Amino acid sequence: MIGSPTTRLAELRTHLSASGLDGFVIWRDDMFMGEEVRACDERLAMISGFTGSAGYALILQKQAVVFSDGRYHLQLETQLDDSLWQWADSTPDAIGTFLSAQDDLPDSLKLGFDATTTSVAKSEKLPHAFGTDGKSKITWQAVAENPLDALWHDRPSQRQQPAFALDDAVTGQAASEKLAALQHHLRQASYDGIIISATDCVNWLLNIRGHDLTNTPFHLSFAFVPQDGLPVIIEGTVEGYECVSWQGFCETLRAGRYSYDKATLPVALHHALMRDGIGLESEPCPLYLPKAKKNNIELAGFREAHITDAHALCRFWQWLEGCDDITAYRETELVTQLQNMRRADDSYLCDSFDTIMGTGSNGAIIHYRAIEGADSTIQNDSLLLIDSGAHYQCGTTDITRTFIIGTPDDEMISAYSAVLAGHCALAMAQFPKGTNGAAIDAICRAPLWATGRDYAHGTGHGVGHILSVHEGPAHIAKRQGPPLEQGMVLSNEPGFYLAGKWGIRLENLVAVEVRDESYLGFETLTFVPFERRLIDKEQLGEAATRWLNAYHSMIYDKLAPDADEAMRSWLKEKCAPL
Repeated sequence: MIGSPTTRLAELRTHLSASGLDGFVIWRDDMFMGEEVRACDERLAMISGFTGSAGYALILQKQAVVFSDGRYHLQLETQLDDSLWQWADSTPDAIGTFLSAQDDLPDSLKLGFDATTTSVAKSEKLPHAFGTDGKSKITWQAVAENPLDALWHDRPSQRQQPAFALDDAVTGQAASEKLAALQHHLRQASYDGIIISATDCVNWLLNIRGHDLTNTPFHLSFAFVPQDGLPVIIEGTVEGYECVSWQGFCETLRAGRYSYDKATLPVALHHALMRDGIGLESEPCPLYLPKAKKNNIELAGFREAHITDAHALCRFWQWLEGCDDITAYRETELVTQLQNMRRADDSYLCDSFDTIMGTGSNGAIIHYRAIEGADSTIQNDSLLLIDSGAHYQCGTTDITRTFIIGTPDDEMISAYSAVLAGHCALAMAQFPKGTNGAAIDAICRAPLWATGRDYAHGTGHGVGHILSVHEGPAHIAKRQGPPLEQGMVLSNEPGFYLAGKWGIRLENLVAVEVRDESYLGFETLTFVPFERRLIDKEQLGEAATRWLNAYHSMIYDKLAPDADEAMRSWLKEKCAPL
């Protein structure tokens, strides 16, 4: 698509009108429904300019709106042209609420959506009425070809690379064992097969990874697993397996009873399979939970990756403090510097997401992304928030630290200490087996609430093993979720964001571990010190101070043996008891 944002919207609206549609929904999703998408699938960013990793747009003939959650509100204000776009919170009935607030809409609307990038579950949640009386009707039309694609003349290549295999010494379990367990489930449930539409589950099951995405080592593909025999790979290239297109698979699938997950199966595939003799039954993918519960080999890989990552981040921090004038640097230059320090290790695969490098007010944008030419120079006497991570050949990391450039003021110290107190409280938490993340979310927020502060994002997300840095099904947040179980790896990342000034987030990864026959707790996997110059020991409290001193002592013991003399001296200072 070439031209100004105004031209793009006008061309799309002309196309919709010619197709008999009053409007169209554009998801950020691609057909694989993952968090990261290829450049060729960044339709939401191309039409609106919004680059957040979660959101969708509704485009009508006279109105256009982007919906996203609280993490992106400041980003929406910054990136959207308010002469063309509105924005709103992505509540469960966001589309219906928006339409009900418009004064000049007809009593009926015909709206379209892309059948390939819309899951069955998402299509079922689309509203069919709007207005205060609910009498105004919406008819939804699934379209086979996204109308944006016909207008996107400079669309990037869709090229895909073959998958590569992970050794059993890295995964801790052979693909044949995982397959046998899944096929046992199919026989027990009397299914003839299962369609696996979650790409991370396909990669985990077959012990494969890929290079199709920049920051997520997925091989983009679906799979069909019969009750007996080898899987069939759909839309992928995996050595040793039959590989087919989704159209070819749908045409050749024989009559039977099959399981699928409507949360990730595209409507286009579902419609193609709805024919005589094909019995489809929806259930959550049975691979989600075993994938999330890491085995001992995977956990050992996480620990090794975090030590490697800690060396890189500490070298970066040491370099940051040693610069003659760090304010001469731009955010993107620091992103490159940190990435190069990670790349220096032979086990580095790729970053696990685009580094968030936010100086001053940019740090208050929760998912800020520095773009070369539009980024900021590093501010003095302000905070620098760095949220980053990497995939290594043994595991995945995700860490956030907030640094002070120059001299902190009292508000910075107070806010940082409150966030750190919340972080420590969750790190020390012990909870009964069967507890979910919603039940312990307040443990982390309580020290912030006590000072009148909070944050508009979850406290913790699941993390995949050399897969997606954001992984379900477990999380730590206000919303309900499944129980936390031994072996799950999650983040611990409270924050506080002062719009227009600075942001603070402090993130470690933790693994759920058994404390005794009835209780669970967390093992901290991340090994990087916190910023001592921002800590008020009195505000932190005795229990948190003891935890922090023990944590810093552990960091020194793990990193010092492989550090040079200058780094050991630097670590000794950073890890000294408060």
